[in-house]
Amino acid sequence: MIGRNGRGVSARRALIGFARDIFDRRLRGLCDWNAVTFDVAEQAPIPEGRHRNPLGKYRENVVMRFDGFRLELNSPEECPPLGLVEFWIENRILAEGALDQTMGIKIRDAIMKERANVN
Repeated sequence: MIGRNGRGVSARRALIGFARDIFDRRLRGLCDWNAVTFDVAEQAPIPEGRHRNPLGKYRENVVMRFDGFRLELNSPEECPPLGLVEFWIENRILAEGALDQTMGIKIRDAIMKERANVN
């Protein structure tokens, strides 16, 4: 995929777009995108015997927080073959699976179940 500057779109930008799509399609009315905060990008490890990581300066993952939840998205380069999505509250994992559209449904269901347990 080519970005506006003629270079490829970064994996982090693609993952944020994926997360935004989950919010727009599955979490509308449950969570507010404007309340999302993002963790600082982690530097990618440099393989032994190399001067830099061939995938870039930063890891291909995004960690975002909202309403007491933590959503971590990892690209297929970080977690082959399909990427990995982990959805947490505190130290408990509520949903986990491949980086695909069904995760939006799993995340929505986990939020609704968690909120029903609190009330």
